[in-house]
Amino acid sequence: MESRLRQQLQTANEANAELSTRINRLEDEVEALRSALEVANRRMDTLSQQLAGVRTTPPAVLPPVTAEPGAEGTAPPAAGGQPTAEEPAQPPAAGTKTQAAALPDNPDQLYRSAYQDYMRGNYQLAIQGFQEYIKRYPKTDLTDNAQYWIGECYDALGQEDDALKAFSTVLDSYPTSDKGAAAQLNSFI
Repeated sequence: MESRLRQQLQTANEANAELSTRINRLEDEVEALRSALEVANRRMDTLSQQLAGVRTTPPAVLPPVTAEPGAEGTAPPAAGGQPTAEEPAQPPAAGTKTQAAALPDNPDQLYRSAYQDYMRGNYQLAIQGFQEYIKRYPKTDLTDNAQYWIGECYDALGQEDDALKAFSTVLDSYPTSDKGAAAQLNSFI
């Protein structure tokens, strides 16, 4: 009986030692996971701050403007006076109106004018210009971009519901849009 009791005691001690080793290993793994989570949270905070900075700072250059070949009303961009993709947009002189008010007949000029209004912070004019572009030229390569910039304008004006509708329109109406990922990201922010 005594030997049997010793054998059970020895078995119990071995089991306890094995459990203690497993618990120590699990504690180490939990600590490693906590450290990894802390690092990931710091990275996420940094990325969030960078994204917030990017969203509040408009790009310094205009995107290239080209309409879909063969689209109705498509004409080459006007020479002179229009900044290229490499040139930053210049703010308007005090007391002058933007080109969006003139509503150019050329799709490239109309898009560029609306985009310049966006760059200058004239968000209402930019919305009008982009809406007119979509109305006049619904099947160009830039129609989806115009819809996206409408969302950015509403977002800049603090009109989150209208911005969300505009971004959703990009996703719904233009599923292959190059602005789809940005629209989807803005829909969640």
